[in-house]
Formats: sequence, structure tokens, C-alpha cells
Amino acid sequence: MVLHVRSVSDEKGSALVASIVLSMLFIAIVFWFSSWSWNNTRTDVRQLAQQHARQLADSGVSATVSWLRKPSLLTDLPPGTSNQFSILESSGRVDVGGDRSVKERW
Repeated sequence: MVLHVRSVSDEKGSALVASIVLSMLFIAIVFWFSSWSWNNTRTDVRQLAQQHARQLADSGVSATVSWLRKPSLLTDLPPGTSNQFSILESSGRVDVGGDRSVKERW
């Protein structure tokens, strides 16, 4: 008959190893989640910034097109002149450079 005797220190050692392994696993999961969250946040911010820039560009183009269609443009920019104009919009200021050449008539 063989008796196996386990000491108390073996149980404490295996519990210590298990707690170290679980702690390392927890730290790895926290690190992975923070890295994943950081990357997703950066991507979202970049996409929102690009969308906002496109909206501002579209509003500037729209303001310029409507300004170019005004009948008063002929008096604002006489033939043979060039000028800089600022158009105030709700989203900001749009700067437009205008150049009107003189066309010869035969």
C-alpha cells in the first residue's frame, strides 16, 4: 500500500501560479481592448473630420456658384479687371478670386 501525501505548500504554490496566469491574461485582455478602442476612435475621428471638410468645401462651392450667377457681378467686376471677393456664409467665409478679361468685338 502506497500513501500519497500532499503538502500544504504545494497547494499554495499552484494557487499562486494560477493567480499569476489569470492576472497576466487579464492584463493582456485590458491592453488589447485599450489598443482596439484607441484605433477605432482614431478612425472615427478621421472619418468625421473628412466628412466635415467635404461639407465645408461643398458649401463654399455652392456659395461661389450662386455668387457667380448674380446679375450684379457685371458691376462688381468690370471688364479688364480682377479682384478678390469674400462671401460670408453660415459655415464661414468663402474667398473668391475673379478675373474678367476684355473681349474684342469686330
